[in-house]
Amino acid sequence: MTTFISRSIPFKDILRDLAKEMNTSFSQSCEEYILEIPPHIGEGSIRGINFKEGLGLMMYDCLFYKEVEIKFILNEVHPLKFMFCEEGCFKHRFQGSEDANEVERFQSVIVASDRKRGHILNFKPGVRTKINNLEIDRRVFYNSKSCEINRLNSDLRELFKDLEGNKPFYYHGNYSLKTADAFTRISNFEGAPFIRNLFIQSQTYHVFFIQVLEYKDAQSPKENQSILLKQELNLIYEAANIINSDLLNFRGVKELAFEVGLNPNKLQNGFKEIYGKTVNLYIQEKRLSEAEVLIKNTDLTFSQISDKVGISSKSYFSKIFKDKYGLTPSQIRKNHTEKIINR
Repeated sequence: MTTFISRSIPFKDILRDLAKEMNTSFSQSCEEYILEIPPHIGEGSIRGINFKEGLGLMMYDCLFYKEVEIKFILNEVHPLKFMFCEEGCFKHRFQGSEDANEVERFQSVIVASDRKRGHILNFKPGVRTKINNLEIDRRVFYNSKSCEINRLNSDLRELFKDLEGNKPFYYHGNYSLKTADAFTRISNFEGAPFIRNLFIQSQTYHVFFIQVLEYKDAQSPKENQSILLKQELNLIYEAANIINSDLLNFRGVKELAFEVGLNPNKLQNGFKEIYGKTVNLYIQEKRLSEAEVLIKNTDLTFSQISDKVGISSKSYFSKIFKDKYGLTPSQIRKNHTEKIINR
């Protein structure tokens, strides 16, 4: 196993240490620092950028040819870390401990060490690993946000106020679709240094905001949780497939949520995030779309069509059809028939 050690803060000095350990150099684009992994060690890069109020973001996108440990060791209170595994996996342990916690894809951890103990990250060989590491210097952050922090009504208040690092903290969870989208936007953003810095800063604060909400949501009873996690995305697609395959026999949101293994709040939020509409509106539009096809391509009566797509009231069917298309079912059929005749 290969070990690299940094004994510094902030990211500029961390990357300087790691570059020296890897026998390479690092570059700078204004306040963003970039270490390209040298080819004799692996592929990819490590980027770091610090902002005011004690926040910073380090982004690992690495593939190491051998097992690698990166040790962050210094005789100071270490920053509070919010780490998100976007791809691959990694292990985290505290300095002086042999107990390592594995963080898999789409999982996140919040970690704070005690007694100035360091953090050690372990990377598997041959596995591309993407970690987005949001760090907070609690003393700087508290000095700028003391009023807001003191009004927090969760254990995060004591975590942010532990300026001397007296207590360890470890939380292992999963991160949301919104968090994943924010990191994708950061990775894909291109622009002049000034604009890029502003954009990354805004997205970093956005991720921090979401993470606080996610943590509070995760402390709620499972049936009350509402934030859609990245790993639950496929369950929303599964729910949509169930709806599409059997519109006529849709039994309700609660039953659908139970069938795919989500609570109704998460199911509704998932449809809003992915499709931009509630489950019921999604179903209504699917029914109207199928009804439009039947109106144009069959001789079925409108009552038969409304029954066939699962809308029992003919008058309601006509109303919502006109609301969506601006025309009644009769007008749609008439217009379609005239187009065929006039071809």
